[in-house]
Amino acid sequence: MTRPMRNGQSRSPFGMWLNQCPELDSKKNGLNVADIDWCFHQFATRPSGREVQNIMFVEEKQFGAQVTSHQRDTLATIHRWFGVSSDSPLTKKVWSDFAKSFVTVRFWGVHVLCFEESGPLDSAWIQWDRTRIGLPRLIEILSFKRSPITLRKRDERLHHGGQKQIPLPFLARVPANAGGQ
Repeated sequence: MTRPMRNGQSRSPFGMWLNQCPELDSKKNGLNVADIDWCFHQFATRPSGREVQNIMFVEEKQFGAQVTSHQRDTLATIHRWFGVSSDSPLTKKVWSDFAKSFVTVRFWGVHVLCFEESGPLDSAWIQWDRTRIGLPRLIEILSFKRSPITLRKRDERLHHGGQKQIPLPFLARVPANAGGQ
């Protein structure tokens, strides 16, 4: 069984079923079942006349909660699997069913948004990847006017060149001798 929600909110029928299904027991199967709360997809930008889209995943935490160690590992694995870099996110050309053409899509990674209370309007503080920000900055990040990774203002020009993968503050550091790719 997966752990029930701690914030008093109810799950969907599927979520309630997951909590009760012994064949999907998280401890017995080494299974972390996590919903990613938000997917932000900016589908309409046209810098230099080119169709460029932006996308990121956001995990929302309320009442000052932090991601659990298992959830942090899952989010970090997703972020690293995509190979997101500093201010040059993973950029690929993909087919858009809506545009009926290939478009350039920038994947900005996985981020954690934490509110002191239940949301941006009742919280004295807001954290983006463990960095305190205000509501105006949050709006800029969510609208891709600021880099979700560095929090710097950004422009829409496509940049080419090598990508250096950097860790986000909510991710654990990868040891230099960890091996892998």
